[in-house]
Amino acid sequence: MNKVIVIISVFLLFSCNRVDDKLIWKLKTDDTHLTIAVVNDRPVICNLINPKNGWNWTPRSSEVPLLNRVSIGGMVLTPIWRFQDARVDSIDGYTVSLRFTSAKPKLELKSDWRARKGCGPVEHWMTVENKTGCNVTYNCADIISSNLTTKADSTVTLWRFDRCEVGLPGFGVNKNALWPNTMIVSMVNSGFDQPSFVRSDAMLPFLIMDIVSTHGLYIGYGWDFGMFVTIADSSMRTITNRFSLANANPVEFVEGNGKILNIPYTFYGTYMGDTDNGSNKMKKWFWNYRMTKTMRENINEPLVEFHAPFYDEIGWVNYLKDHPLKKWGVDLIKMDIAWTNPGPFSNWGNETSYTKTWNPWPAKWPNGMTFGKIAHANNLKAALYMNGTCRDVDLATTAGRSAEKQALLERFDKGWYDYWRSDFHSEAPNDYLSHEGLLEVLDFMIANRPGFRWENCSGGGSKKSFDLAERMAFVTTDDFGTAHSFRFAFYGNSYVFNPVQLKADLYYGLSINHIPHSLDHSLSHDKYTFRTSLLGAIMVSSEPYELDDQQEGVARETWNLYQTKQRSILRGGDVYHILPFPDGVNLDGMQFFNTDINKGSVLLFKPSGKSPDSKVIKLKGLNRNATYTLTFQDRKEQSAKKTGAELMDKGIEVKGMSGNFASEIIWIN
Repeated sequence: MNKVIVIISVFLLFSCNRVDDKLIWKLKTDDTHLTIAVVNDRPVICNLINPKNGWNWTPRSSEVPLLNRVSIGGMVLTPIWRFQDARVDSIDGYTVSLRFTSAKPKLELKSDWRARKGCGPVEHWMTVENKTGCNVTYNCADIISSNLTTKADSTVTLWRFDRCEVGLPGFGVNKNALWPNTMIVSMVNSGFDQPSFVRSDAMLPFLIMDIVSTHGLYIGYGWDFGMFVTIADSSMRTITNRFSLANANPVEFVEGNGKILNIPYTFYGTYMGDTDNGSNKMKKWFWNYRMTKTMRENINEPLVEFHAPFYDEIGWVNYLKDHPLKKWGVDLIKMDIAWTNPGPFSNWGNETSYTKTWNPWPAKWPNGMTFGKIAHANNLKAALYMNGTCRDVDLATTAGRSAEKQALLERFDKGWYDYWRSDFHSEAPNDYLSHEGLLEVLDFMIANRPGFRWENCSGGGSKKSFDLAERMAFVTTDDFGTAHSFRFAFYGNSYVFNPVQLKADLYYGLSINHIPHSLDHSLSHDKYTFRTSLLGAIMVSSEPYELDDQQEGVARETWNLYQTKQRSILRGGDVYHILPFPDGVNLDGMQFFNTDINKGSVLLFKPSGKSPDSKVIKLKGLNRNATYTLTFQDRKEQSAKKTGAELMDKGIEVKGMSGNFASEIIWIN
């Protein structure tokens, strides 16, 4: 494809009086049309149109906020931005780069817009280059990514999504009808930003404005901290959504001369149908264009992960002699923190010098850190827990970032690990430089070591954002370790992230900070538990005891189904929330369908015998005119052939879900 670049000189096109001067560009994806212009030296969003129904979400032009305050030597300055030129690039969809400069202080700002081929949103990001010759201090409250004013043609319901970290209580999905003079503030900071470690009010950086399940608008915000504010005016004619790095407390940071400030990106997408449709359009775009390259290109990812309670060389050597995990369907073995201290895993939190330096406890590893070599000898990959930063280096500094890169490189090159299982990246509230440092370290490792993978643990799913999803293999979705808690967290999280990146950490038995699944050791309970992991990426832990023969059999069956059927459905497939939020009593479950391979699945779970044994379930996202074969994994007599119209309008009745911990898988072809 030929590259087209157009540079428009401000000298040629503008007079001194700029009030009425405009430059206009139209960015189009299959389902979102957005028009931007430069008016009075400011970028503005003129139109945001759903091309399917023609609805224009912008009642008036929305000015894109440019950085309006910096400090130099203790003096507060206001940049006076002047538009300079525009660059248009058609090599990868359609990209427009608008350049603005400020003479005093001397800064250069770029406002970049991109529309990709296919469905999905229009993206926007900004950078500010310091050309002052000295340090510049920025305040997070002044770093605004978006301030979009919209209107709707009917009642608006605002959808927001809980992080659901560490098994916290919550709603998973927060739905707020917008009434006159409504203001809703949503913090997107992770639990690490709070003294109590966890928080129940933290949201994922994504919202949906739903119009009675007929159409809607979604907006995403790239980074792992900040906030967004939704305001409906008194007449309900306009609704404004503002995304920024702001926090309850003002936070400042300093960038030196020549450094570039990366303002968190945003994206805007319109859709037809309900929130599942909008969410799936967004996730398909993310899968195609922003998903971790290895995940997208390697059909064997995500890998099936297994943890056993061994933290020393002899334990792992002997265990793998008697447990041919690769034959069972395991791809990746994980070792947690206790390899760096003298006690068992229950001593977690008792940090030692070995924990801080990411080095093995000598008595446990007399031949050095051989975990990776042991895994590779058994045709397995190795995930190694290394928490915080090595030697507590500060990722806000150049020296700290360099030291962290070197520590990761040395251990990777020695064959200690393939997956870096990180944890406790404790960034101060809105610590821009530390977060930027983590991203820099990850980008460096991904670029320089093709086999490197990042397993995002970080306090049981506290750190969840689009910028991290671009770099991680998968994330610990919640840290409670039960089937129900995972489905609880998965329900809301799956509106935002592709399920292959949402890892089910399922623990059999007691573990530090975890609760037992149940005292029930029935076959139905084991199937119920292991099948829960089929919703996303798989991690099973046998801590503190081994799987018995029954559990091992169920595990092997489940992993085989994942590798032969479910994984290909999940990879780039659509997710449908066909049943209500899991309540621990009634039937819950999810539907998946991948249009690329024309296959899908329905996973059903009934925790309690208190709910009915049968239920009619209506499916979604099918071709109304096509005929589908539905094959029940257990209750094969209920298998059937029906048209898409029948399955979506009338549904299919699932019977015989009796007792506690009932489950079923329905394969769709």
